[in-house]
Amino acid sequence: YADKRRFKTSSWLSAGFIDGGREEQVSQSLEASLRDLQGEYVRLIGVDPAAKRRILEMIIQRPEDTPGEPARTTTAVHGGHGNGNGHSDLSVQVRSLLAQGLKIATEHADKRRFKTSSWLTGPAIETKSEAGIIRDIEAIVTENSDEYVRLIGIDPQAKKRVVEMIIHRPGSTPASNGSGKASSYSAPASNGASYSSSGSLSGETIAQIRSLLAQGYKIGTEHADKRRFKTSSWQSCAPIESNRESDVITALEDCLREHSGEYVRLLGIDAKAKKRVLETVIQRPDGSVSSNGSSKTATVAEPSFKSYASGSSGGGTATLTSTLTAETITQIRSLLNQGHKIGAEHADKRRFKTSSWQSCTPIESSRESDVVAALETCLRDHQGEYVRLIGIDSQAKRRVLESIIQRP
Repeated sequence: YADKRRFKTSSWLSAGFIDGGREEQVSQSLEASLRDLQGEYVRLIGVDPAAKRRILEMIIQRPEDTPGEPARTTTAVHGGHGNGNGHSDLSVQVRSLLAQGLKIATEHADKRRFKTSSWLTGPAIETKSEAGIIRDIEAIVTENSDEYVRLIGIDPQAKKRVVEMIIHRPGSTPASNGSGKASSYSAPASNGASYSSSGSLSGETIAQIRSLLAQGYKIGTEHADKRRFKTSSWQSCAPIESNRESDVITALEDCLREHSGEYVRLLGIDAKAKKRVLETVIQRPDGSVSSNGSSKTATVAEPSFKSYASGSSGGGTATLTSTLTAETITQIRSLLNQGHKIGAEHADKRRFKTSSWQSCTPIESSRESDVVAALETCLRDHQGEYVRLIGIDSQAKRRVLESIIQRP
């Protein structure tokens, strides 16, 4: 479940598992949860316990809904249901997409293209009947039986993808959904929800990705074990050629899995200027991820950034000493370069648990040295509390970044 603020950043809270396998018991538990969480978004999760992965995410209540009355549902399917009946599974998936008013398309990729998320568009599906769509999809799967095939659900009004699901893998029987590992990426429906991953990426990281892509930047990743991290000797993950959000998220999650137990950082790259605009650590060896306050707290001490250069009016640079980390300084510089405003908020342990943040003194200046000085003042004034850095797009009047820079 999530309130309106958490829903925008895909920061869902767990209501726990539902014990009992009888349909009546499950229905009663769900109805009780909906009553308890009236006024919030609630989504139903289907979990394959053997594969330890989600196979379904469905929003079953929105703030405007009344418990006991029919709710408008939004579904993201993460693969087959595992009952062995591929045609039946495909029918369920297609029917679900059509019921939401979505258009259906397909993409395919061989093993090499799959690793780099370089999908090719399948033949257009012109028919509108469920049976006709299923026939077209099965023909596409048969034609590309040695490749990966994924089903795409498109919102024709918003002109964006809302669902991507792999329905066939190399070696699987054509027309089946495959029993292999499903894509962990799920996209939002047209209600304005944010993209969400299976848990490898936080809402904050996804928001950063979206912000970078919207500004035309490329995304990259680097990794380092503990020894290399101490000397800042990062190594590149596989290049991400695509600028589609779904492909980027998939590639990032692949990098996190491949380098589990290491530091992984997200890069924002200005291809024209050939320079980095963002470097932020999104995974640490203890398994913690970059968070917006709801994920595990990082305990690894990061190297302090002792000096940085900010442009002066004469074209030179001024070296200043800062207690902020290199990661935070980079984030500040990236935000200012993009024309965003900087803010800060603080919360003691009690307020942090309820996400009741309070604003620090507003930062009016856009000069890097002034911003850093103001942030350090906020850190000193609220020592022993949580402090987070805020990046604000003043034109769109929305936040583009929330990053905790001090913990008790």
